Amino acid sequence: MAFTLRLEERHEKILSELCSSLSLSTKNKTVLYLVENFIPTSDERDRYFQELNKVKRELKELKLLLRNKREVEEKLNNILQAE
Repeated sequence: MAFTLRLEERHEKILSELCSSLSLSTKNKTVLYLVENFIPTSDERDRYFQELNKVKRELKELKLLLRNKREVEEKLNNILQAE
């Protein structure tokens, strides 16, 4: 299958940068590389964001636990000082 791609100047620049970055000699090879690797890269990105969101939830939970611990310690200190 053959297709013609007419690029705007900004797309041409991006594609040229990708060629260099990927060490591919032609823009055709670069486009094919991007097409072939889109799904695996997308899946990897999704796993990364899932893990990132998991870590954010855990961090939020830890901050809440720490805040609760400080409040309990403060209440305990107040009780001990009152005695």
